[in-house]
Amino acid sequence: LEYVAKYNNITPEKVIELHTEKDYLVYMIGFAPGFPYLADVHKNISTPRKEKPRPKIPAGSVGIAGEQTGMYPLESPGGWQIIGQTPMELFTPEQSPPTLLQSGDKIAIPNDETNGGRTLILLQTAGLIKVDPAAGNLPTLKDITENTLGLEIIEVDASTTSRILDDVAV
Repeated sequence: LEYVAKYNNITPEKVIELHTEKDYLVYMIGFAPGFPYLADVHKNISTPRKEKPRPKIPAGSVGIAGEQTGMYPLESPGGWQIIGQTPMELFTPEQSPPTLLQSGDKIAIPNDETNGGRTLILLQTAGLIKVDPAAGNLPTLKDITENTLGLEIIEVDASTTSRILDDVAV
């Protein structure tokens, strides 16, 4: 994350903001079983692969290589610039199909594990709360400045919730 930020002369927070502001199309599955090649990342976070790949990248690592982003389904060698981690299991050989994603799927990448930042922005857009503008696109509960309806907003672990967006696969 730090390298991508430094390479593009922006903050790590801005890298996350730009990476999570759009949905991605799965172009293909390859390199490793279940590894999705997703494109196109925002031009301001496009970053070349590492000159020398690392021998071991943890499963679930999210990386950028050029104008693509992807997620490592298994621990493996890799040369992508790692910017984060996903809790999704991308490859489960005992299931049919064994890969969570397929070519042509569209996915949304949350800006935090619970997608709370997007939720707070939606609540603000609906006029239900106000969020400190300094929080940008990554607000948290502490950034709520007004909640006149007294809404109880509870953070939950992403693994306990299901996706409900009709237009994305995951």
